[in-house]
Amino acid sequence: MALTLSETLQDADVLIGTVRNRQEGLAAAGVTADEITGFAGQIEDVRRKETLFQEAQHTAETKTREQNVRIAAAMVLIKKFQNVAKNVYYDDKLAKKEFLIGQDVRPSVKTLTLQLESLAEVAGRRAAEIKTRGITDSDIAALSTILSQLRTADSEQENALKSKTTVAGERDTALAALKVTMFKMRKSADIAFAGDKNIRAEFKSIFPSKRKKKTDASENTSETTPAA
Repeated sequence: MALTLSETLQDADVLIGTVRNRQEGLAAAGVTADEITGFAGQIEDVRRKETLFQEAQHTAETKTREQNVRIAAAMVLIKKFQNVAKNVYYDDKLAKKEFLIGQDVRPSVKTLTLQLESLAEVAGRRAAEIKTRGITDSDIAALSTILSQLRTADSEQENALKSKTTVAGERDTALAALKVTMFKMRKSADIAFAGDKNIRAEFKSIFPSKRKKKTDASENTSETTPAA
C-alpha cells in the first residue's frame, strides 16, 4: 500500500536524520554532502508545495461557494419575473415565451447567463406592464447586476480550480522526485553497509510494508522502485 503524503514526509524526516548520522559511511557508496543537502531541500520543497496546495484548495472551495450564492440569487430573480409574467400575460403566449415561461431554471452558469441576458432586454421593454404586478426598477436593474456578478464569480472559480490543479501537479512532481531520492539513499546504504544488517535496518522505512515477503524477513532488504 502506497504511503500518504504525510507518511512519506514523516519517513523522509527520519531518513534524512539517519543519512546525516551515517554520512561518513555513505560516502563509500558515493553519497556526497551536496546530495544530502539536496535531499533535505526536497523534503522542505514538498512540504512547501503541500501548503500551497492546501491554500489553493481552500480558495477554490471559497470561490465555489461564492458562485453557488450567485447562482441561487439568479434563479430566485428569474422565477420572480416568470411568476409575474404568468399573471400579467395570462393569455399572451408570445409574452410568456419572451419571459422564458416553460423553460427550466437550472443551476447552470451557462443557462442562467443566457436567461438573465434575455430577461434584461425583455423586462426593459415591457417594464410598464410588469411593474403593475410587483416588479420594481430595482428588480429590473438586478437582472444586469446579478448577471455581471455571476460572470465574475464563474471566472474566479474557474481560475481557482486551474490554480489548484497546477499546484497539485507541481507538488506531485516534487513528491515523486523525493521518493526517488529516498529509494536511492536506501540502496546506497545497502551498498555502504552490506556487512552490517543492523545499520542497514536504520535506513528502513518507519512504515513497514504490508506485503508478504518472499524471502527471509531478517535478511531481505529489497524495495520497490518508486514510480517516476
